[in-house]
Amino acid sequence: MSIRDEIFRYLIEGTRQARISLPLEIRTVSSISVPVAMSKALFGLPIIVPGEKPCFKGQYVTHTVYDGEDGSRRWIIKTGLFSIMAVFIERDTRVYYPFSELGVLTATAPTILEWIRRGHDDYGRRFAGYFEVVGNFDVDMVECKEDDILYLDRIMSGELPLIIIDKYNILRSQTPSEFFEEYASLQFAYRELVRQKAEYERRIRRLELQVATREAEYRVIKQDLDELSDIISTLLRENERLREELSKRDIRDRFKYAKIEVYESMIHSLQRTIAELSIILDRIASMKEKVEKMTPTPTVAPVPPPKPEKKEEKKEERRYVIAKGE
Repeated sequence: MSIRDEIFRYLIEGTRQARISLPLEIRTVSSISVPVAMSKALFGLPIIVPGEKPCFKGQYVTHTVYDGEDGSRRWIIKTGLFSIMAVFIERDTRVYYPFSELGVLTATAPTILEWIRRGHDDYGRRFAGYFEVVGNFDVDMVECKEDDILYLDRIMSGELPLIIIDKYNILRSQTPSEFFEEYASLQFAYRELVRQKAEYERRIRRLELQVATREAEYRVIKQDLDELSDIISTLLRENERLREELSKRDIRDRFKYAKIEVYESMIHSLQRTIAELSIILDRIASMKEKVEKMTPTPTVAPVPPPKPEKKEEKKEERRYVIAKGE
């Protein structure tokens, strides 16, 4: 067996193990017409038709079977393009994780399977017990003979995650190593792109969480700034009031000190005036003493008291009598 065949076998085995662990219940978001035959082993598998361009026809949705004119069984396969999402529930909110994209398991599929086994994800969300399918379920129709579907028994048993329809007898007439090598390389490239997509989605979710956190912090900081602004405004008003009060007190104190200085100067002036007056009075007293000593004191004779005037009283009585007689 060549290295190419080994790579293809490894790819098939890894995908087969993942498909065995896949729960059976799958719910579609949009309505699908009632099929004649629909197998859970076929649903979602990529369909490849070598010899046609493009060779990828989409994913299996449903198929019908009828008998052809040559007696062969013929299939009409309806294809679509959709994703299978694992559903986890957090309270009343559903969270979706991409499990399969275009029939190929995503880079997060092994992690999702581990979450399903233990019943919840790393964030405590419990598994809802089913998968949801989101996408377009009416992309193309592929008609072929049942014998043209390679390894149909292995596909129906879940061992081969790929529907290869060799309508033009390309793979059955030559070795499939080159085709498998190309398919394996494309699948590896696709898985790498899906892994990068999942990584970018994780980064986006992380950045969204950081943005939400920063917005919450901004709102808290804005509230704190508003409160600080109110406090500063109050302090400014109080400072202005205190400044005015201190200014008034300073003016009163200045007047008080000025009055005290005036009073003190007046007291000093009065004290000087009193001292000068006392000196003058002392001089006047000394001069008076000198004058009294130089001038003798005159003797004054006693004056007799005046005698009462009786005549005048009689005249008054007589006048009174005359007035009465009249």
